[in-house]
Amino acid sequence: LAADIELWEAKREEHANTLAEKHGMKVKEVRRRMLSSSAFKARRKVSTYNAKISRIMTDLNGGRGLGERYTMLEVKRMVREDPSMLEGFTEEDVAEMVNETLANRAVKSRGTRANNLAASADARRTLERLMVEITALAERAGMIGFAMFSRGHIHDKTIPVTIQSWGALDFIREVLKRDPADVAALFELWAVSRERGETGAETLAAIQKECTAIIKSGLRK
Repeated sequence: LAADIELWEAKREEHANTLAEKHGMKVKEVRRRMLSSSAFKARRKVSTYNAKISRIMTDLNGGRGLGERYTMLEVKRMVREDPSMLEGFTEEDVAEMVNETLANRAVKSRGTRANNLAASADARRTLERLMVEITALAERAGMIGFAMFSRGHIHDKTIPVTIQSWGALDFIREVLKRDPADVAALFELWAVSRERGETGAETLAAIQKECTAIIKSGLRK
């Protein structure tokens, strides 16, 4: 048994190196994702009820703007009050909905994406929720802030995004004397290089030095 386990470990390490080279990622990150999707982990089956709820929520929120979307709890409450909302789906519809739910689980557990369109939609929905939360926080508690997001891999197609409450991004313009878009681009460069393992000591130090210089020069003015 010990010999077989050792052989299996060797093969797994070989696969990890192959995948890392293929996808331009660090071997350590590939190992982590391999372990997180281990076949030994129990998987809860997708119920047709949950699959239908997800589809109903998607349909209800279609075309709704920021802050107008129904939450999962609200949709489940609506279904309890009107069970007929769960009717009218064909077997093909149910199979498709289950597959969509499984794909969403894969995105959450392994960071894999069926396609770039799905990744963009996921990012947009998440950022919309975050925008609602930080705006509500500013209104409730008077706390303002901003957040910056970038793709983490060279093969991703999302562009850098910044969100803010109550004009907080003016801090970058007025104090650091830089355009937020320029800082976002610098952050994207750092994030992509870091994921690909290209930020050696010199490159990472250079980016950190530039960021520090921007902050210090802005605070002196």
